Amino acid sequence: MATDVRHHLYVVKFSDDVVKVGYTGNLKARLRTHRTDARSRGARATHYWASEEYERHLAQQGERALIAWCAERWPRAWGSEYFAGADAQAIALYAADVEDELFAAEYALYRAKQNGDPQVA
Repeated sequence: MATDVRHHLYVVKFSDDVVKVGYTGNLKARLRTHRTDARSRGARATHYWASEEYERHLAQQGERALIAWCAERWPRAWGSEYFAGADAQAIALYAADVEDELFAAEYALYRAKQNGDPQVA
């Protein structure tokens, strides 16, 4: 199903030494929600990184890559996307590499559509 909504990958570092990774179709609202949630636990959002916009399935793919990479390096704080003691800068650098892969995948999809590839909807 095609959609006009584009999605960002993001990384948020909190003052309680927790880092959240994810993707969203509304970056501004998502960051506002994370700031509010952080305050409810006595923390604050201190830094964030966000990617360019991508189709949802590519952003989901990028999020899975970020979560897997983080899970190999740091313990989960809670849920599947929050990591305790994680290095936000290292995650953002890795996320930028993931973003390069997403850009290449999106460009390949665009080219296939332009060339009339019947496998691309």
